[in-house]
Amino acid sequence: MVGSGDGGTDADSIGRDEGREKTVKGIPAGCGARYDEECPDVTATPMTATARKKKARSIRLIREASPEGPAVCCISDGKESAYYAIREIPCEIGGRGFAVHRLGLGTLYHVRVGEADDCSCECKGWLRHGHCKHVQGLLALTAAGKV
Repeated sequence: MVGSGDGGTDADSIGRDEGREKTVKGIPAGCGARYDEECPDVTATPMTATARKKKARSIRLIREASPEGPAVCCISDGKESAYYAIREIPCEIGGRGFAVHRLGLGTLYHVRVGEADDCSCECKGWLRHGHCKHVQGLLALTAAGKV
């Protein structure tokens, strides 16, 4: 037992005294849970979004599309740059379709841009958050008349 001089811990005293509140390592102190009860999850509150800084991204067209090859652009976020080959593909469901191939990694995304509800992408960013750098970049390039 704790304080008896035998070097025991609270975890060692579990099961020795039935009438006392038992504690287990990992359960926050003061939650009032016994060793055989669940303690409420104290980590369930979500973090606020204000803790994150938004990345300032830019896109530049390096080469325009031609009969010899696709357009090439660079998307930068200040620290990293990624180069993409862009080829327009037919889109029968609204907007304009593009095959966007990340150079060096071999990742291919099919991106659709147009009106707000005509945009989509196959990347994890779009699937998770509903927006991504591929759609934002192609919207900027199409608005500027570059692709």
